[in-house]
Amino acid sequence: MATARKRLIVNADDYGYYPFVTTGILEGIDAGMITATGVFANSETFSHDVRSLKDRSEVDVGVHLNLTFGEPITASMRRCLRRHGGRFTGKWQTIAMLTGSAHVRKSAHEEIEAQVLRCVDEGLEIKFLNSHEHVHLLPWISEAVQSVAKQMGIRYIRRSGSEQSAGVSGISSRLKGNILDTLANMQRGSTTDQPRFLGLGCSGSITSDYLGIVFPQLLVGSAYELMCHPGEKAIGGLDVPQHLQTYHNWHGEKSLLVSSQFRELLAKFDIELIRFRDLEVGMVN
Repeated sequence: MATARKRLIVNADDYGYYPFVTTGILEGIDAGMITATGVFANSETFSHDVRSLKDRSEVDVGVHLNLTFGEPITASMRRCLRRHGGRFTGKWQTIAMLTGSAHVRKSAHEEIEAQVLRCVDEGLEIKFLNSHEHVHLLPWISEAVQSVAKQMGIRYIRRSGSEQSAGVSGISSRLKGNILDTLANMQRGSTTDQPRFLGLGCSGSITSDYLGIVFPQLLVGSAYELMCHPGEKAIGGLDVPQHLQTYHNWHGEKSLLVSSQFRELLAKFDIELIRFRDLEVGMVN
């Protein structure tokens, strides 16, 4: 039976991406405002990061599948990337490799499974899957993701897509959203009870103005997932590409999420913060 309130999962991407990102996410969890986070399983600081999450059982954990950044877990994927020093070099290179090689697609499937298994083996209870730069929606990848999810009993796979609310996206965001909508609709066997997706229209820099547009349009009885990218300010000395620092307002998002203003917006529009584990089986959006 559906609840008579609007329900929102605040899902922080990129746990383990950079230490200052992880620190900001943990602050949001401790403030009770981040209710889920997706883990980079191939992070160089994975073991340390996992210990911090194990101490916070109140947050839902998923795997932020990564085929575009850092060093793969599997030897087969590293061999596919030997021309690039055995490391991922971005989504366009990944897409090109997947398009042109069945062997790379097989290795990508193995890498996805290995990333999920690494989290499970560390004792994390995995509630959902999503991916860095939404690559889990690619036709060559989505089938593998769904297969791994079914194998491991993971119910929720993010259906990234365009904003359902009016007036929140610029032209580039609408174009990106339309592409993601098309890819999401191509997924085979995807369940229909995924939370409705929010956050693309202001990805990397969620603001109170954005939330002030979106929140009033949420439907009573439905559940939503707000994708966010909180963190602290980029720390000097780390190799953080300038385009990421330009795109992401990590500290701004974190500051908003832990602020009294965010709590007031939730209260004003009667929105209840929930986790994936709180969703009812068979919920219809």
